[in-house]
Amino acid sequence: MKILSLALLLIVANSYAAEPEWEPRIAKLEQDMQHLQEQLEVLSNMVNLLSKQSLPLTPVPLLPVEPPKLVLKSWSYHPEAIKFNTYYAMDIELYNAFSKGIKEVDATIEFRNLLGGLIYSVPVTTNTTIPAGASITDRGGRDYDNKRLLAENHQLRKMKREDINAELIVRKIVFDDNSVYSHTLR
Repeated sequence: MKILSLALLLIVANSYAAEPEWEPRIAKLEQDMQHLQEQLEVLSNMVNLLSKQSLPLTPVPLLPVEPPKLVLKSWSYHPEAIKFNTYYAMDIELYNAFSKGIKEVDATIEFRNLLGGLIYSVPVTTNTTIPAGASITDRGGRDYDNKRLLAENHQLRKMKREDINAELIVRKIVFDDNSVYSHTLR
């Protein structure tokens, strides 16, 4: 019995001895909690202030929105026999609304479903020449490596056209005078 009492006393003594290690941690946690409560109060005051002001319901853009100057007018695909297979060749029609002619383009067309998920993307032919104010049809190369040929069972062919959103993503344009336009039109 004495040994059991001594063991209990030792355990209790050790737990009390370890207690000072917890005191700084508890004090730090209390400080952190106090700081968080103060920050929460500041945020609450800011929300109350903003809710009392009459702000417009729609966000106002900081910069005027400029319409895109290179526009994807349309896209289509049609059957094309290559060797012993039938593929579907993709053509894209681009319109140049810039005041200068375009000599080269670094751009991609992304095809997305209604949820915004990427279905497929095709590159615009790099050395596409488009006069100012004109439209051209970019037929791309007819090799399978350039991603312009779709197999008969391709996902893009299985979907309804109204369920597909096509978006032109422009990275860089070189004009006839060798000036460069670099911007993402999204």
